[in-house]
Amino acid sequence: FILFLVTILAIMAYFAFSGVNYVLLDRPANGTWSSSANVNFNCTAVTNESETMVNISLWLGTIASGALPWNQTNQTAALNATTTNFSVQNILNGAYYWSCKATNTSGSPVTSNLTNYTVYVDTAVPHTIALNSLDNGLNTSSTALNFNWTASDAFNAFAATMTCNLTIDRVINKTVTVINGTMANYSITNFVNGIHYWNISSCNDSALNKNTTGSELRHFT
Repeated sequence: FILFLVTILAIMAYFAFSGVNYVLLDRPANGTWSSSANVNFNCTAVTNESETMVNISLWLGTIASGALPWNQTNQTAALNATTTNFSVQNILNGAYYWSCKATNTSGSPVTSNLTNYTVYVDTAVPHTIALNSLDNGLNTSSTALNFNWTASDAFNAFAATMTCNLTIDRVINKTVTVINGTMANYSITNFVNGIHYWNISSCNDSALNKNTTGSELRHFT
């Protein structure tokens, strides 16, 4: 019995000290926006010095589903403390959780990173820039004017922000951060008499997709 107990304790000690110590989520960083549907996920598993090889699995799922299913496992065992890359192709636009799990080749218990990172995939450019005011052809005596517009992006589930270039007389006057699908305002002062032109010349979304056609061009006097 004593020999049996010693054997069991030895096995338990082996797994306790030979397992994967921790798993690092290297890239993409938490909260990353990707303008590509093809994303590389990098993880690193670290074990004690006596274990040189580890098996790592990627787990990836949509935030909307609330699930984090298995995606893939490295084809060959990775070296201890060496980054493993997983290339996932043709990811649909959306918000995703991702994480990695690892075990060494001796069959130790699985170790997970306790944090799920978030990655947003958005391959669509902002598709609509609507000018609300000033009206085209406005005649005003005011030298301080308020410009209002709404920029919309196809990926709107998380109220993503965009940056838009407010352009006066064909020169960018101000880059303004706006909320997707929400009216934005910006005031400009010290206009001189004469005809002036304004539009939103471009908008970039959070994934840096850029609408380069801009809005319509309006004028005021």
